[in-house]
Amino acid sequence: MPDPMARRAAPTGDLERAAIIDRIGRALADDPAYSDAVREFARTEFGRGHHFHVQSIRRLALNGKKALDAGCGVGNWALALAEFHDEVTALEYSKDRLKFTADLAAHVRVPLRFVRGTIESLPFPDATFDTVFCNGVVFLTDFRKALPELIRVLAPGGKLYVTGDDSAWWEYLIDVRGASASGPIEIAVNAFCNQIADLIELLPKARQDQGVSRAIAAAGALRWLLRRYSGGTRNYSNWLSRLRSAARIAWRSIPTIRRCAPGRNGGEWWSSDEINRHRIRALINACARVAQFGNRQQIRNLESLMLAMLAERGPDFGRSGAVCIEPNEQVGILKSAGLHIVGHGPEGSLQIDPHVVMPPSIHPTSWGVYEIVARRPSDIELNLSTKWFRENGRRAALRFEGETLPFGSANRIDRAIDFGAQLHAYWREAAELYDRNDVLAQLTRHATESARTPDEFVSELVSFVQDALFHHPLIQFPVGKDCDRRDALAILLSGIGRCGHAAAVVAAMARSAGYEARTTQLHKHICAEIRVDDRWLVADTDAYKGGLHPRNASGEWPTLSELRDNPHLLDAIPAIGLQLPPNGPWARGIGDCEVLGYTDAAYPWQRQPMSFLYFGGDEWYPPPPPAIEIASINGETCLVRAPQIHSDVTHIRLVVSGRSRGWKYGDIPANTFAQGHAEACDVWQGSAAALREGIELTLRPGENFLNVFAMNDRMAADRRFFVWPGDETCLKI
Repeated sequence: MPDPMARRAAPTGDLERAAIIDRIGRALADDPAYSDAVREFARTEFGRGHHFHVQSIRRLALNGKKALDAGCGVGNWALALAEFHDEVTALEYSKDRLKFTADLAAHVRVPLRFVRGTIESLPFPDATFDTVFCNGVVFLTDFRKALPELIRVLAPGGKLYVTGDDSAWWEYLIDVRGASASGPIEIAVNAFCNQIADLIELLPKARQDQGVSRAIAAAGALRWLLRRYSGGTRNYSNWLSRLRSAARIAWRSIPTIRRCAPGRNGGEWWSSDEINRHRIRALINACARVAQFGNRQQIRNLESLMLAMLAERGPDFGRSGAVCIEPNEQVGILKSAGLHIVGHGPEGSLQIDPHVVMPPSIHPTSWGVYEIVARRPSDIELNLSTKWFRENGRRAALRFEGETLPFGSANRIDRAIDFGAQLHAYWREAAELYDRNDVLAQLTRHATESARTPDEFVSELVSFVQDALFHHPLIQFPVGKDCDRRDALAILLSGIGRCGHAAAVVAAMARSAGYEARTTQLHKHICAEIRVDDRWLVADTDAYKGGLHPRNASGEWPTLSELRDNPHLLDAIPAIGLQLPPNGPWARGIGDCEVLGYTDAAYPWQRQPMSFLYFGGDEWYPPPPPAIEIASINGETCLVRAPQIHSDVTHIRLVVSGRSRGWKYGDIPANTFAQGHAEACDVWQGSAAALREGIELTLRPGENFLNVFAMNDRMAADRRFFVWPGDETCLKI
């Protein structure tokens, strides 16, 4: 018979499995072996059902390898976390609750790890967990200790889920729950004591302020009286009513006292010191009303005792109980610790995964319970810088050199496209983890921080994206021109981008800086346009690299209309980004075989000029440079010839230099591609027929580097046209 609790391949949160867990949980909740408090709590939790908890984890998009349920209670959340994590640790301070959770996990056969401890001092190393989950616990602890501990054990890239309670929760405890039990009021009074302890720190000489000391003593006396008389007294009902009323009066003073914004006093702004004194005075008045019942001599005796304790222990006195922390305060603490807030709002309202059907909330919004999901930046995100991205473009090329890419045994390019989709999905997921609303804007600011004019902004942005993206001839990401900022960040993280991807990244970054920007489909190319004043400036970071880019006759960034009227502006600049020969390592598949089908890899003479890719027209190709032969070397001269020259070649230019051009076809595109040689010692120009017969070149002692340039009539007529040379030859004299 199959094991009903065995983990199946069915979707997580399977209803049948959830029903079994609920049935076992309710059975344990009726077991008298557990305390009444644990059984009552378990009945409440299992009344919601396991599926509710699973859907809640799903809507929060919490997943990973290791998870911590900090304050696991009776194990409902720990079991739900186990649906989405490989290893779950359940931490609980209460021995009874921890035993209940362990028994439940054993019955349902979910391998949890159990640890007894408090969230104020977690017994785990730093950066241990991918998910830290803490529901309904922080309000029972000192958040100054608890929140830093939860953050400490969160791994880079991990998520923290935590709930909190604002002042509405304490009013609920006093008015609703406190009507029939003293426990909720005790929690509220403890929190009240902690608020007063907080305010002691506001003034450097607070310990000498007798008013504050009396407030501490009065609040402490309340807690003592509550604990003493909660066991039963003839006047319990009357006493509880008076205590509830007094606590409500005191607590409702807290929101006014806690405001951080400056207030007005007679038309003038209060100083921060005056505001703090105003807060303390309001608390003293509230405490005076709270202390109007009970044995006054007893309160005075307690006051003397607590003053002595205050002198001995300082501001930490009275912090053993709960505390109220408003949502903005908790968000501020998490942000100050370097976490990014994914979302926060009333409990049950967050929907991080938009595809999940939202389960109902546990508490009504009016009760003041809220939830926060925060993420700790990953190591890579902490290091995301313009320098990192510029180097990443080169790493992207090296990453695929000589690698065995999963293109299939036939090396078909359609598999390469599939692989590109898989890669983009990976980097898109990474971008969602690393992204925050301003990450692209921050990156843009860093990349263009020295720009003083819009023209300089375009220059620096173009230079950055030129370096950050490698035009891979095989891998194509399925991203349209209207990609969002996360798609743009995914492309940048990958370091790979063709013309459409590069244009989309430029447009997204320009928009993040407040510019209008768009991508434009050309004849056989895509570029970005950035609006500066009334001009849409062309920004091409795919074809042009190394800081090179066409400019208009005035040296300014051109518009498309200016390029259309002057196409030589496009052809005068080497399209470095496209010069990836088809026999390079990036165009090889399994077994170092050439990939079949379409690849965007070609020698310069196998690709049309940039003016044609932009605007179309007559389709033509530059002629290939011929292979040369050294017929003889006689002293400082040599005879060079080329027996086979392409029929389209009409003009030849030979350049001899004492310095190498510094690159060869198959290199990663870089700014070492340049036209001409600064140390040319001999330049010969003539017809193709003359080179077939052989020509003499003058050499110098040492190394001589020979480059041959082939041109047709069109190229020879326009000396501005950039001509790519053939392979370089080195001659030694």
